Amino acid sequence: MRWRAALTAGPVLTCLLLLVQVLAPEGVEGLRLRGLALLARPASALREVSGTSFGDPSRADEVAWSPLSSDSRSGVAVLSSDDARFLAIVSVGEEAGAREGALAFAGGNLIGIVDRVTAHLARVRGFQARGVRLPVLVRTSGRSLPGGLEVVPAVLAGRGSFAALVETALPLELRRGDQVYSLASGARDSTLLGQVADEGLEPRVELAAWTGVRAGLLIEGVGTHDPWRSLFRPEPAEVVLAPGPRGRGALVAVESGLSVAPGSAVVASGCLLGRVRSSRAGRAWIERSLDEGFAIAGAVEGGGTSAILLRLHGAGEGWRSIAPESPGVFPGPIRSVMADDLVPPGLRLGDMDGEGHVAVPAPARTWPSKVTILAFRFEEEATRLRAGAP
Repeated sequence: MRWRAALTAGPVLTCLLLLVQVLAPEGVEGLRLRGLALLARPASALREVSGTSFGDPSRADEVAWSPLSSDSRSGVAVLSSDDARFLAIVSVGEEAGAREGALAFAGGNLIGIVDRVTAHLARVRGFQARGVRLPVLVRTSGRSLPGGLEVVPAVLAGRGSFAALVETALPLELRRGDQVYSLASGARDSTLLGQVADEGLEPRVELAAWTGVRAGLLIEGVGTHDPWRSLFRPEPAEVVLAPGPRGRGALVAVESGLSVAPGSAVVASGCLLGRVRSSRAGRAWIERSLDEGFAIAGAVEGGGTSAILLRLHGAGEGWRSIAPESPGVFPGPIRSVMADDLVPPGLRLGDMDGEGHVAVPAPARTWPSKVTILAFRFEEEATRLRAGAP
C-alpha cells in the first residue's frame, strides 16, 4: 500500500509545482531558497577572516574609488556599455549637474555626447551612433581652399557604424588627414575629434575607439561626486550556507528582509565575493566570484591615469584566465570597473604580478560570516535610458 501511495503522490506533487510555476513563478524560487536554508550548516562554524591586508572585516562595504578629474570634467563610472549601439549608461544625472549636450571623454579622447538625462543617471552616445549630430570645424593640412579658407564648418553625423561629414559647402575639397574639431555649445575651446578618412560627398571621419568607455568617462560640467555610494544601497547579510570546497555559490540572509536585484555585488573588506543570482523573501543565492562561468571586467592601475583592462574568469580556487583588452602587463592591484553588470568600480579582485598571474584576496577564498550586498537603486531609470536608442 505504501508504494502505491508513493506512486500516487509523485504526480500530484508534480502537478502542484507546475501550478505554482504558472500562477506564481517567484514562489518556486522562494521554496528553493528556503530549502537551501534548511540544509545549511551553522554560520558560526565558518572561519572568520582576520589579519588580512584588505581592511577591517566589519567595513564590508569598503570600496577604493578615486575619480579622475580635470578642470570642469569629473570622472564617472560606466554602468553598462552597448558597443553595437555606441551607448553607455553612466553614474551621474541631473542632481550631479549632468545635462544634455555635455561632451564625454575617454582616455583623453572626445568620444561622445550626453543625449538623455534622468535624476540620477545619464546616457552617452558615441558619435558613430545613428541620429547623433555635432557641429564641427574641418582644418585643412597646410593648403588653402577656394576663397582662401583654411577652416570649413560642417556637421558630424552618426551613420550607425561610422560618422561622416555632412552639411558642408566644400565636401569635395576635403582630403584624407584633414583634422576635425568639435564646435559644441558650451565647449571653451574646440577639441580635436579625429581626421578625415576618405573623400567624397560625405567624407568618413576616423574617430577614437568606442571601447575605451569601459574604464570610465569624463563628463564636462559634472561636479565632484561619489559614483558608487549614490548608486548603491548597502544591505548587510549573514552567510547561511557558505561555498563548499568546490564553490558553486552560497546562500545569505538579508538583514532587512528585502529582495535585491540579480547581479548586485556581494562584498567584504573591500573585496568582491560574488554576485546575486536570485533573491526572494530576504534570502539570496550568490554566484561566487571564483565559480566556473563567472566573469568580470577589471583594471590594473599603472600609475598616473594609465590602466590595463582585463577580463577575469572564475576557476574554482582562482582566476582561470585573463583576456587582456589592452596590450601590456604590469604588476599591481586589480579593481573592478563598472561595465555590463551591477558591480561598482573599485572593488578589489586580486593582485597581478609581472608575469600576469593573479593572487586571490583572502575574503574571496574563505568567506566571513557577514557580508554586504550592494543593491543597485535606479534600475528603472537605467531601463528607460537603454530604451528608444536606434
